[in-house]
Amino acid sequence: MFVRGRLLEFERPSRLTYTWNASWDTSRETTIQYDLTPIPAGTRLNLQHTGFSREADRNGYREGDGTRVVTGRAYRAAVQTLTK
Repeated sequence: MFVRGRLLEFERPSRLTYTWNASWDTSRETTIQYDLTPIPAGTRLNLQHTGFSREADRNGYREGDGTRVVTGRAYRAAVQTLTK
């Protein structure tokens, strides 16, 4: 299993936006956007995953076990990329 995507927006150090095309679901392309905002306690992350054609797909993504793993890896990569 793998995920492909295209870089749509890159504004260092605050925003990263890309498409998400999962090999296990070739029927759609979604968009993921990370916004990082400095706050006194560290950094606030606002994550948006949009482009789901059906509410059931969106809910399934939110509730899946893989979501935490993929989101965690993607977050770490976004922070490393945006803060270089």
